Amino acid sequence: MTINKLSNQHGLILGLTLSVGIVAESGSYFGNIMPEVLAPIMGNSVALGGFTAFMLSTVAYLMPKRSVQGTFKPHLSELPKLQEMLLHGQKKLFLSETELDTLMLCCEEVFCHMMEGDPDDQERYLTFRISKIEERYFTEVVCGHQMDDINNFVVPDSFFSAKPDELKQLGMILFSKFARDVKHLEISRYSFIPFVI
Repeated sequence: MTINKLSNQHGLILGLTLSVGIVAESGSYFGNIMPEVLAPIMGNSVALGGFTAFMLSTVAYLMPKRSVQGTFKPHLSELPKLQEMLLHGQKKLFLSETELDTLMLCCEEVFCHMMEGDPDDQERYLTFRISKIEERYFTEVVCGHQMDDINNFVVPDSFFSAKPDELKQLGMILFSKFARDVKHLEISRYSFIPFVI
């Protein structure tokens, strides 16, 4: 599951599809050179527009993407592997040092938040997918168990007198300062946390 906004690529596909449909609707572009067999497709604006959209979407899907992905067990011992994945993906994603530090901080905090649950459950995994979409970095984290909403935390009045449970929220406070468009979705016992930096 991927949640993102309409990008330039989607806009280009939509524009070309509409243009091809309008040309097909006019019926005058190809004239009499079109074979009789292709007339039902080439003369139908909906069919030709749909076929164009399908072909362009397939090409866009098969094009190399600027993204990295990794799956980790929900244990602190796996945190260095997540950091290593981000370091190796820095060049592929065109991350500056500041962007890398910000992304690493956000991913580490989400990782620690999503570790909650049954520690004896050996089937649990956390999957991180980071993609560059235009000038932003879209991150989606998926795990196979439900958890507290990532947006549901309260900032303590004073960190000096805060209880241990309240101090656990410090990571989420840091995360909320850098991550944008944070969502928390629960679908079929899976938790999805997408965000953008």
